[in-house]
Formats: sequence, structure tokens, C-alpha cells
Amino acid sequence: LNSLQASVESAETEWRLKLEVANKELNDVKMQNSSLAAKASDLEASSAIAKQAEEEVERLSKELTEERSEKKELSNKVIELVSANTTLQQLVGTAQEALEKENGVVKSIQDQVNSNKDKILGNQNGPSTTEAVQ
Repeated sequence: LNSLQASVESAETEWRLKLEVANKELNDVKMQNSSLAAKASDLEASSAIAKQAEEEVERLSKELTEERSEKKELSNKVIELVSANTTLQQLVGTAQEALEKENGVVKSIQDQVNSNKDKILGNQNGPSTTEAVQ
């Protein structure tokens, strides 16, 4: 009976040691699981941030493309306006030259009219005093 009791106690001690080892292993696995869950959570957060960054890059890329297109259109308009401005400046120069010539012609005509008017008036009033004395 003592031998049986010693054998049972020995088996019980052996099973307790195995249970302690199993519990220790279980606690280690739980800690590892907890650590992996935290890492997974961090990776999910990083993944969400990366996705947001990717969406932002995509949005900014589209915006940049639109702005480049708009810049090209504006650049073409500037070229057109510069050309139109040059043409208008040439037209203004030509118009000023024509106006100056026309003013010269008008002045010449006015001078001739005044000269002829003086002659006509002089002839209508008779000879001038200097002509009568002669």
C-alpha cells in the first residue's frame, strides 16, 4: 500500500510539474499572442496611414496635372496677347504717322486758305494805301 501511495504521489508530482510547464508555456503563448495583436494593430494603423497618403498623392497628382494644363493654356493666351499687343502697337504707330501727315495737309490747306482769303479781301477793299501812293 505504501508503495502504491508513493507511486501515486510520484505520479501526482510528475503531473504537477508537467502542469506548471504547460501553464508557463500557455502564459508565454498568451504574451506572444498579445504582442502579435499589438503589432497587427500597429500595422493596420500604418496601413491606413499609408492608404491615406497614397490617396493624397493621387489627389495631388491630379491637381498638378490640371494646373499644368491650365498653365499651358494661360501661356498660350499670353503668347496670343503679346502678338495682338505687338500688332496693335504697329497699328497705333501707323495711325499716328497718318494723323501727323493729315495734320500737315490740313495746316497747309489752312495756310493756303488764309493766304487766299487775305488776297481776296485785299482785292475787294481796293488798293491798299501803299499801292495807292505808288
